[in-house]
Amino acid sequence: MPVAVVGIPISTGLGEEILARAGLQAIPAGSHAGIAGIPEAGEMVAALLVWGDAIVAAAGTVTAREGEKMWAFGHPFLGLGRLRVPAARARVVAVQDSYQVPFKIFTVGEQFGTFVADRPAGMLAVVGTPPDGLPVTVTVEEGGSSHTWSFRTAAVPILQPLLVTYLANACLTARGAATGDASVQLEMNLRLEDGQRLGLRQATRGIDALARISALAGAACSFVENSTFAHPALAGVEIVLRRDERLTGATIAEVVTPRTVVAPGELLTIDVRLQPYLAGPVTKRLELRVPPTLPNGAIDLIVADGAAFADYHVQSLAVQPASFADQLSQVELLESASTLVAALESREGGVAYRGTSQKALPPSWSATLVTGLGRRGVERLKTTFEATVRWQAPYPLEGAYRIPLTVRTKQEVQ
Repeated sequence: MPVAVVGIPISTGLGEEILARAGLQAIPAGSHAGIAGIPEAGEMVAALLVWGDAIVAAAGTVTAREGEKMWAFGHPFLGLGRLRVPAARARVVAVQDSYQVPFKIFTVGEQFGTFVADRPAGMLAVVGTPPDGLPVTVTVEEGGSSHTWSFRTAAVPILQPLLVTYLANACLTARGAATGDASVQLEMNLRLEDGQRLGLRQATRGIDALARISALAGAACSFVENSTFAHPALAGVEIVLRRDERLTGATIAEVVTPRTVVAPGELLTIDVRLQPYLAGPVTKRLELRVPPTLPNGAIDLIVADGAAFADYHVQSLAVQPASFADQLSQVELLESASTLVAALESREGGVAYRGTSQKALPPSWSATLVTGLGRRGVERLKTTFEATVRWQAPYPLEGAYRIPLTVRTKQEVQ
């Protein structure tokens, strides 16, 4: 289904793929026109997916009108059945003949109502106040300048993640190169109808950095909107993207500790050598306090970029969410790749069961939980994070190290 795009670039690559997954193809359109009123049979009408600083819309012909109701298109738009999408006036300015995808170039006018059904026979619209849609703001910062776009997207949960991905990618490419090496940092804030907020930070670099960071923004919306648990709807999406057309960032090249035997309560110094792209090495010193209650035995020092650490952390907890609140708690564990994390991981086990986990449990208590909840309802945890320290880098990081250490009381330290 051809859709007109006004106000942002007609994206190729990821943008084209995203629209194709929804059965859509972007075409150029005329600028916004001040066409008002309620269309009659034979006139053009547009179904808006995005409006505000940009418009993404499909247009069709009004088949018939009876009072406050009208039938249009004569074919399905996306086959969504019930929906609530703004209906607006439209006017054809040119017709592009094609044996494959013929289409009309049109301008979009004022909204006059709401499309409430998308069926095989066509679209049904009713005259009246159109829906507000989901507010989405995208700010792109680059080279000391900043620009913010304000959009509204149709309140269709299955489409909103795709539209957010499309808009983020389009804004990133609107003022800079669409391909080539780049580094991007994302700050995202999701507002829910019940007043909750969910924040997300991430950073990436590479030739596909724009696509990956845009896809992450859409995935976060999908995680909330399409949760299998009862949950409040999205009330707003705020995205800030900091872009650099250079391949900035660093690899964690080496991790050095003064010794491999430590005492409970000791302050452990960790020298992390970073290798920035096309620059000399940088050493960052971290200090991590060994918990004074740690028993003698083996322990591991883990040093990693935030994204790699968060992935390992979530898997190690092995928690199966039992509610929407549990899902939000898991998202809050995600960390940006620009964060350098150092953590001490002990071999003290625990258990995870639906909705939560309990770490570093005595064996007797773990056995009691397994007996009471059953082996299928409990998963044994092998390790526990005892202490962590973080440092925020100005660019994305990559890498992960594990160094075995031994804990001994001071009397036993050689």
